[in-house]
Amino acid sequence: MFSYNKATLYGDALVDYIWIRNKVDTQNEIDATLSYTYDPEWDANTFLLAPFNNTLNGGNVTSVGDKILYWQVYRKKKDDATLHFLVRISASQYALYDFNVVNNNEYQYILFAETADYISAPLQQDGYVTTNWWNWSLVGLTPSSNGSNLYYADTSHVWLFDTELESGALQQNLDKAVIENFTRFPKLASGKKNYLTGSISAYLSNPVNARYQDTVEQYNAFIDFIADENPKLLKDRKGNGWIVGTTSNSMQYNDATAEQITTVGFEFTQLDSLDDLNIIGG
Repeated sequence: MFSYNKATLYGDALVDYIWIRNKVDTQNEIDATLSYTYDPEWDANTFLLAPFNNTLNGGNVTSVGDKILYWQVYRKKKDDATLHFLVRISASQYALYDFNVVNNNEYQYILFAETADYISAPLQQDGYVTTNWWNWSLVGLTPSSNGSNLYYADTSHVWLFDTELESGALQQNLDKAVIENFTRFPKLASGKKNYLTGSISAYLSNPVNARYQDTVEQYNAFIDFIADENPKLLKDRKGNGWIVGTTSNSMQYNDATAEQITTVGFEFTQLDSLDDLNIIGG
């Protein structure tokens, strides 16, 4: 990797910022930056973003002396060289839940304090947090109003499936067709389709203090949740996460038990990659 400690500008020019990114921009992206009103934002590919705010001193890594207006939140996976931008939140917000994390991984969070004129030096979490759980989960999602790739987790619909859990086969659906012709071997035509479908079966509820209980109200809430058109976040025990839609659901009572234990079984279809979205709560 090249290393630079100085950049020299020759000739007359007005410099708004220096932006160094680990990415080759498309021509459309380059054209967008030439707009007079373009305002760059620190993202996962950014190494340096140094604005010149009516001074000769360029830089956004500085001590914060002014009032903090926003926090820029980034996540870093262990052994990953880049930061992933999560969200920009108001300085008054004191808690945030990151629903993008998956099982059996180590994460670190970095904050940048944003004032009216500057962005602070990074405030880095000490060490890493390890994720570890023993269930599948299905969480409702609500898209943000600004139409970006940000979703809000519906904390009233976080369903955990642990007891008597059985996952069906994950079917990879591809757009491939064998074309027969007059040659010895056929041709294989491929499209872009590539998504998963599968199913989950488990008790509707989980035992608390060694006692199982579910209610009619709980099941009615679950079937309404399965039927709604909003996307959902599905995570497994192994370390995967998918944006899915739920397509069907079945219910079976165990009449041999006094509680009439309820087993539900739902099918899902992958709608998007978790890597392409940010999902928060709090």
